[in-house]
Amino acid sequence: MECRLLLMERLMYLPFGLLKPGVGLSSYGRLCRKSDQEKFEARILSSLTSRFPSRARKAEQTLALRAEEQPGEIVDILLRNHDHEDERVRTVMRNTLASVAEQKEGLALILERMSSPNRDIRRAAQSSLGSIVGAHAATYASFYEQTILLVAMSKRKDIPVGDIVALAEVSKHTFVDGEVMEAIKDIAFCLDSIKHRFRSSEQLKDYLADVLKMAPNLSRMGISSTIEEPLHKAMSASRHRSYDETREIIEARTRESVLRTSLVKMSEDIMENITERPIFSQEEPSQEDIQVLIQSFDLVDSITSLMLADRRSEAIEMLIAFMQNTLTGSASQDLKRRVRLREPAALFILYNVSLVCLKLASSIQPIMAERVYQKAFRRLEGEPSIHVVMWPEEIMRMATKEAEQSSEMSTAPT
Repeated sequence: MECRLLLMERLMYLPFGLLKPGVGLSSYGRLCRKSDQEKFEARILSSLTSRFPSRARKAEQTLALRAEEQPGEIVDILLRNHDHEDERVRTVMRNTLASVAEQKEGLALILERMSSPNRDIRRAAQSSLGSIVGAHAATYASFYEQTILLVAMSKRKDIPVGDIVALAEVSKHTFVDGEVMEAIKDIAFCLDSIKHRFRSSEQLKDYLADVLKMAPNLSRMGISSTIEEPLHKAMSASRHRSYDETREIIEARTRESVLRTSLVKMSEDIMENITERPIFSQEEPSQEDIQVLIQSFDLVDSITSLMLADRRSEAIEMLIAFMQNTLTGSASQDLKRRVRLREPAALFILYNVSLVCLKLASSIQPIMAERVYQKAFRRLEGEPSIHVVMWPEEIMRMATKEAEQSSEMSTAPT
């Protein structure tokens, strides 16, 4: 009721004729929503600065609950009061913001505020990212802010920036996934590229304008006036030019994102199905299991060779394909069925092949691989880091033995 009265009061002061048939009241309804948020913020601030501790504690709990249920609506409030003059308010806002950032979605919401028109919110977002994620996160946030500003300026001048916008968006996902240094490299590339593109476009535009001004004089001097047509084509081509380097980076980061998703899915399967480190069963392994072990052994050799040859993209594609075919994709349904039946051989395959994949991923995506290890494997392996975990001894021994037997059979006299 109060919101409705407020809406009617504000509509009374709108110029006559502003409300038109078919326009609707959705835009005016936003006044109510904004007012509700403002009233909630004022109520929280009043309670947090109250001299009654119980009232302040209740406000803190209410804020935490709202942040958990509706983080998108609460992030602006938290950032607006990130540097509040009252120490208690400041502490509560920062702690709540840190809890929001524990989830990927929350961290992405904070990062999105780097493009806010409110300078104080941008400054608070950069500061909070630096304290929550680390010093390098503040560097990323600063580069991202500059890139978004130049993107807006470039669009007004018809400078092509679609590829840069796409790469900046990809870098956000890379940042949220924890690969901060990779994200910094990508956003720095975006910033350098758009600066260069902006300068080049201005120089080209000035040059073409000068030449076009000279066209009549050139025509009188006997030079064909058709010079205007190729110049116009050159200007048009500069606006629709494709940038291969940016596309290649986007494709590479997309592959890395798929690998990170596969690693997370793999860790979920380990946590769901493996309660203790599987011991190799003395039963005769099936031919299918032996084949998986041999493929794992070959995978180590192939990916190691590709990484040494600096063919990182091929190594990522090979690892993704193997994981999807063996562990996480639709082709692995038979293994998953056997795991659900608690077959010892299937549990052994799932765990050890997953560990091999994680070891290989640690040289490609070290931060994500370490995070997956701490979450799903450390309780089983006991080592402090994936980088000091030994390659699974049984799987290497079995694969080597099978390979030797196959070699002997192929060289035996007929």
